[in-house]
Amino acid sequence: MQKIRCLLVDDEPLALDAMATLTGKIPELEVIGRCKDAVEALQVIHQKKIDLLFLDIQMPELTGLEMLRSLTNPPKVIFTTAYREYAVEAFELDVVDYLVKPVSLERLLKSINRYHDRIRTNSNDKQGVETDVSITIYSDKKTHKIDTSEILFIEGLKDYALVHTKSNRIITRQTMKNFEALLSSYDFIRVHRSWIVPYRRVSSWTSYSVNIGEKEVPIGKTYRKAIQKYLENKHR
Repeated sequence: MQKIRCLLVDDEPLALDAMATLTGKIPELEVIGRCKDAVEALQVIHQKKIDLLFLDIQMPELTGLEMLRSLTNPPKVIFTTAYREYAVEAFELDVVDYLVKPVSLERLLKSINRYHDRIRTNSNDKQGVETDVSITIYSDKKTHKIDTSEILFIEGLKDYALVHTKSNRIITRQTMKNFEALLSSYDFIRVHRSWIVPYRRVSSWTSYSVNIGEKEVPIGKTYRKAIQKYLENKHR
């Protein structure tokens, strides 16, 4: 088994110890370093090959978000933080996952599965396999071309829809019904009259909600039975 070379970055020693203990329970993970801040982590990244970075957000001198933005070719990143409010901003940076402390082993295993999914997708892209398509959205007298892989979720407002992507938020008068018809062939699911999400970004779910990272999206009462059946079929 090829090891996943990991770097742990956190300014709290207890948090570093906790993550080291958790990652030590997953045989394919090899922790090759522990850093107490982002500046130290940057030095390690430039000196060693890192496959996966477990990165805290709130740190002195340089935050995890600022550090990630500074890298031109970063390793895959899983944020580990005590703060939920940075989730959307984090996913706009194309991270693998966003974990809120304390992290359980079950939740970490799901993140590692997402890492493998991301590696497979990247491999297909390099081989020229078409994995995504583009859609067009009309907004503010402009037509926007958006890759489906860029979409985090779509939120229905009273008279508009708000398309959240990794780099932008686009408001449009296109209806949720229109988006549902347009995207259902590409594994997007309508979980609520006001929410459409891409299955690839669903990190966990219950009977009442799905999570896009740490962003909790409600499942509408009239959608629950169909959504549960859809998710069960995906995991058979």
